[in-house]
Amino acid sequence: MDASFLADVRKILETLKRPPILSVSEWADTHRQLSREASAEPGRWQTERTPYLREPMDCLTDRRVETVTLMYPYSKRHKLEVD
Repeated sequence: MDASFLADVRKILETLKRPPILSVSEWADTHRQLSREASAEPGRWQTERTPYLREPMDCLTDRRVETVTLMYPYSKRHKLEVD
């Protein structure tokens, strides 16, 4: 087998590799970007800036959780809206 064929097989296998399993908060910290229109602090999302959202975010993908109920002060409502 030539090196070109093996390199192609490696590329194919790499694309088939399963993505890492992340919690919602981990995914947001890695991939979510806040726009200038949606945030007073645009740029990368940082769950540590809103630690009270970590647990509800992560509960959304926890198979043991059937219902997520949020109760926050009215002043926090703008941060809780679903994008």
